[in-house]
Amino acid sequence: MKVSFKRNVPSISALVTFEAASRLRSFTAAARELGVSQAAVSRQVRLLETDFGIQLFHRAHRAVEPTQTGARLGRTLSTAFDTISQDIDAIRSPRDGNTLSVGGSLAFTQFWLMSRLPEFRERYPGIRIRVVSQDEPFDLRTDEVDVMVRFGVPPLTGGRSVSSVGDMVFPVCAPGFIRAEETRGLHDLPLIGSDAPDPTWMQWGQWFRHVGLDGPPPGVALHCNHYTDAILAAMAGQGVALGWELLVADLLRSGKLVRLGELAVSSPAHYTIMLPEHRDTHPVVHDFAHWLAGRLDVVPPPGLSINTGYGSQDFLCR
Repeated sequence: MKVSFKRNVPSISALVTFEAASRLRSFTAAARELGVSQAAVSRQVRLLETDFGIQLFHRAHRAVEPTQTGARLGRTLSTAFDTISQDIDAIRSPRDGNTLSVGGSLAFTQFWLMSRLPEFRERYPGIRIRVVSQDEPFDLRTDEVDVMVRFGVPPLTGGRSVSSVGDMVFPVCAPGFIRAEETRGLHDLPLIGSDAPDPTWMQWGQWFRHVGLDGPPPGVALHCNHYTDAILAAMAGQGVALGWELLVADLLRSGKLVRLGELAVSSPAHYTIMLPEHRDTHPVVHDFAHWLAGRLDVVPPPGLSINTGYGSQDFLCR
């Protein structure tokens, strides 16, 4: 059973104080930033050290320096507090026509959206854009995002669909991996898997069944909890990952990944652009959604033909 955060952490105030002292390398400067006395900062740090049973600072006459453990904790807290602060700012910010919040999965925003956003920003230079990346579903009934790209089998509920595009799935790997493993078939190669952001996300076992390969599918040699890490592992030459055409198209064009064999499976799930159903949206939101729909339509890179044969020779590295 997961232990509650409140029971596991001795004092939020102590953590805030420690983060400031670690970042500023000074109890005095931390006290000035927090509006408390230097003695209060020292007491809060000692509280944490007593609770953890470990020293968090090396103390000198006029300076303090975090220990290795203290520095690691300080970095973790700084990152966490920055994230919390940004989310609170976003919640407090009034909704206006100059702010556009876009939601999508981590893989979609990292591999597809980020490289194309400059085109839209050139058209609307006065628009502030906030990209929210998460694999959990968004709730368009809240004010969290104005438009999202959701992956799943249409029709999807929870919003108004603007456009939908399908995808193809095929094995990909690093170019150097092909040269190193060119005499081996897919069954004999290390496969890279990832957790599914959606129940309809295709896994290796499903892919092998769809292409009609005989025998049980091979096991996964490396498994990642994010698809982005699986693709990065494939780029690093650690094995073969399943490439979703829309997500890996840029990596194929740049030569960072290559397609392995010629077989591909059409995914039953689509990428669907969705807007809030019962919330007024600014015209720029509609402009962005239609721009997004037009860009998503231009997906297939050259040379991604689909072979419908089922022979194992189709999977030999060439």
